[in-house]
Amino acid sequence: MSILGSPSSPVSSLYSVWLIVLSLILSLSSFQYFSALSERTVLAVLTSGSIFLFALGAGILAGLFKADADDKMGTLSSRIHGYSSAIGFMALLFFPLLRSAAMFEDRHFMLGASYLTVFLFALLFFILFIMSDKEQYKGTCIDREGTWERLTLFFMYLPLVVDSLIILISVPA
Repeated sequence: MSILGSPSSPVSSLYSVWLIVLSLILSLSSFQYFSALSERTVLAVLTSGSIFLFALGAGILAGLFKADADDKMGTLSSRIHGYSSAIGFMALLFFPLLRSAAMFEDRHFMLGASYLTVFLFALLFFILFIMSDKEQYKGTCIDREGTWERLTLFFMYLPLVVDSLIILISVPA
């Protein structure tokens, strides 16, 4: 997906703006999670931190520093983009697991088990995403970097969407 933001992409500016706007929204949600979990300090810091690090690394910094179109990380901008995105992805990877822990603590066992399952899928697709970039997997069924990246993001975002729907449903009309 980073190639969409590369300087040679026709949607480079639009993609960069999208990353930054999405990251600002996610940053605000990280403060909401911290507030909602504030009685459980460690869980509050880890949960909100996972969202905030993702927003900062894979959003704001990745939006400001563009990746090279050839994905070789030859420029300083591309290296900053790559490393900050990697840190952001690894941080958000644990968000579904942290939400699972919170749900189990709150005795919402079905939701806790669901978020745990979502974490396992996110982890699986993240591993495939990392493997797809390796030379020995070129030309194999694992060589689907964009697919694995999107599936990883889908499963990492899913608890955010579910939590938002739960909040919207529970608000009185």
